[in-house]
Amino acid sequence: SGNLKRLALFQKAPELCLHDTNGQYIETQSIETDYLILFFYDHECEVCQAEAKDLKDLVQRHNGIIVLAVDMNYDFQPIDESFINVSAMSSRGLDPTDAYCIENTPLVYVLDKDKRIIAKKLKAEQIYMLLYQSHVNVHCSEDEPSSVAEPEASRSPYLRSLKKYANMALTAPGILNFAALPT
Repeated sequence: SGNLKRLALFQKAPELCLHDTNGQYIETQSIETDYLILFFYDHECEVCQAEAKDLKDLVQRHNGIIVLAVDMNYDFQPIDESFINVSAMSSRGLDPTDAYCIENTPLVYVLDKDKRIIAKKLKAEQIYMLLYQSHVNVHCSEDEPSSVAEPEASRSPYLRSLKKYANMALTAPGILNFAALPT
């Protein structure tokens, strides 16, 4: 119950302090960005690898988004060089497994610039819909048009239904709780 309240939408995310690939400790609160995506993964998981590719695509298309990729495997291996890659096994302070109630991977939390949880348990395509549907101010990269176009994948039945229910899932301006959507 305490963990669920701590991980509720709009709550300040638990602080993590983890080793990166250079042996430096990275603190989540010190990462300055409009949106921080906490991506908990296992490098041996094929679903995690596919999700990492989708997240990389999202980050490449939009400025203001950083992915902190947390490998939950004992044998730490970075999943993508465009992410900040850290090991869950090198925690100084809170254990990520307990702090974020990690039972399965992949698991994603989206934090705002103040490190409040604004969405959780999403896929990359849902994060895109969150940013697109709620008109959050996310700047396109220089090689992209200045407006955010609807993704080609939105023609899929899943994304059409996601878009249909997106307005119903708004829990506050600019915040989307995909846990409220039908599965």
